[in-house]
Amino acid sequence: MPMPTHTINGQRFRFSKHATDRALDMAVEPEELLSALRKPRKVVDSKAHPGTSYWTRGRVTLGVAYDLRLPDVITVVTVLWSSAANWDIDYELAPAVAGREARTNFREARSNA
Repeated sequence: MPMPTHTINGQRFRFSKHATDRALDMAVEPEELLSALRKPRKVVDSKAHPGTSYWTRGRVTLGVAYDLRLPDVITVVTVLWSSAANWDIDYELAPAVAGREARTNFREARSNA
């Protein structure tokens, strides 16, 4: 089933299943996601994943990918906490479950992104 697309400020975008699952797992408010898409405060290109960048605003960072097959559509491929403090709060509220890696060195994980 194709992912539905939406439009913000004239830009078409969509969320992958993984990004949707992450946002729900993290209990991120929809407005936080939309705010990061509308006006990210920081945009960083991924060193490890060409064609992907990280858009950050507030508590969240969106992994955004550009697909040459759909050049007019941005795909949000993942949702992450934007700071080590937010990761810590998340793990206090919901400790890591099987299959979910507990990031103990946030800065190292981000520098490899």
